Amino acid sequence: MTGFNGRWTMVSSDNAEAFVTATHYPAAVKTKMMGIVTMLKSNPEAMVEEITVNKARGMVHTKVIMTGEVMHDVTLEMNKEIVYTGMDEMPAKAMLTMMNDAKLMVHKKTTTTETDIVYTLGTSGTEMTLTMTCGSVTCTYKFKKL
Repeated sequence: MTGFNGRWTMVSSDNAEAFVTATHYPAAVKTKMMGIVTMLKSNPEAMVEEITVNKARGMVHTKVIMTGEVMHDVTLEMNKEIVYTGMDEMPAKAMLTMMNDAKLMVHKKTTTTETDIVYTLGTSGTEMTLTMTCGSVTCTYKFKKL
């Protein structure tokens, strides 16, 4: 589980545009998210995710930084629903499930959309895949450990 701890930079994304389109976000939010997707396609390393897992306390802290700006900063507790505002600026309820030492899942629910976000640690411990699913549409982000 602590293999997730550290700073990760994005190296690629797949199907992000379709994912944003599949959400039921308001038009202004979709426009902002599409702008981020476009920027990351040309410069994926502009996104860094910091992760800290405290397995004993059942907590995970994530911070997303893009081009030097903190876009998302949240601490989740296992099996405890929290309310926060994410990168998409939509108030959301989220619950963390620690599936095993190499997989974390966050179920996120806004007033319009439900999303499952799964973090999977690669076998070498230097790669991570983040998969987001909304309905039948899945988006995948690949990361490497810094």
